[in-house]
Amino acid sequence: MKKNPTPPQPAITTGFDGLSGPAFASLSGGILGAMTGNPYFPDPDPPMPVIAELLGNYIESANVAQNRDRDAVETKSVNRNLLTASLKTLGKYVTLTANGDRQKLVSSGYPMNRRGDPVPPLGKPENIQATDGINPGSVYISVNAVKRAKSYLYQYTLDPVTETSVWETASGTARSFTFTNLKRNTRFAFRIAAVGSRNQTVYSDIITRVVQ
Repeated sequence: MKKNPTPPQPAITTGFDGLSGPAFASLSGGILGAMTGNPYFPDPDPPMPVIAELLGNYIESANVAQNRDRDAVETKSVNRNLLTASLKTLGKYVTLTANGDRQKLVSSGYPMNRRGDPVPPLGKPENIQATDGINPGSVYISVNAVKRAKSYLYQYTLDPVTETSVWETASGTARSFTFTNLKRNTRFAFRIAAVGSRNQTVYSDIITRVVQ
């Protein structure tokens, strides 16, 4: 007689890469609030004041980076990476301490990992286009609609693209977006990512254009 499969153990997820800046800050703040003084997790690693300081640094740098100064954008990226690393470390502590107890895991503020459920396949965004926007210094980008995409990420960076390139990101539910206030007579690289129901992210090809 065939045995029924063992139900998957409850678990949290610490995948933050597909989140927009505001969504990442919101989730981080939610985790900070849920873990501060949480009786299930009396000795968090790293401590909550450390998370609070890193979150404050990220939010401050994100606000400064709105002027799209290259150094400010790089500082924002560094601060996001530092906060992400600490949240992943904290997630390991939560997982170890909760030991599969769903109530404790949910109380941590981390998203639950829906293990055992099939992840719907997500196609690559195709036919990316970049054209001049209505106003000087703007670029309109678009892709074909992606089936099962719940949202899209719109990104640009200076061309040429390297391993250290810093991508400026916006998010929304439309398959197109207009970037504004870009430096004119400068070549930028653009791409769009489709984001699925489990935050799986698939990027389009990269296209470049000189901003008029």
